[in-house]
Amino acid sequence: MPSSSASAPSIAAGGSGRGDAEACQDTHEYLSRGSATVGMRRLSVDPCRDSDLKAASIDTNEPTRDEHLRSPDFFDTENYPEIRFASKRIEPLGGPRFRVVGDLTIKDVTREVELEATVEGVERDPFGNERLGVSARGTINRMDFGLRWQRTLESGGFLLGDEVKIIIDVSAIHAT
Repeated sequence: MPSSSASAPSIAAGGSGRGDAEACQDTHEYLSRGSATVGMRRLSVDPCRDSDLKAASIDTNEPTRDEHLRSPDFFDTENYPEIRFASKRIEPLGGPRFRVVGDLTIKDVTREVELEATVEGVERDPFGNERLGVSARGTINRMDFGLRWQRTLESGGFLLGDEVKIIIDVSAIHAT
């Protein structure tokens, strides 16, 4: 998607962006450093709300791992069906770059997080829809959200690291 900073000011002034997209394609990846890396290929998002992710929709392309991530060891999706990000403010960083500050809630634990976002471009798709491409990156500590499951390796190290990288790529269609 070609880069366009022409729409960047409207993104900065738009606040949380609630209701701005009627449909979106997205990828959220949560990567934990250590001996194991977990990437979530896709999570279902309700685009009418501020970024409520349906935790049970986790899909890492490995069914056994997915079930473990849905279990009480990790996201406990039966008791905590949603992971929520509620943006509080968007700060321009120059050009198409922004800092998105908001509250991330996982398992009823809420922490303020910052994501570095970039407007990748605005383009009309083959069906006549205006699309906005945005990418965002950030890092959290999984322990801050009660995600404490761990295994010690034979070497004495640990299977999972505490740092989790958040990688988000969204292509949204402007609501008319």
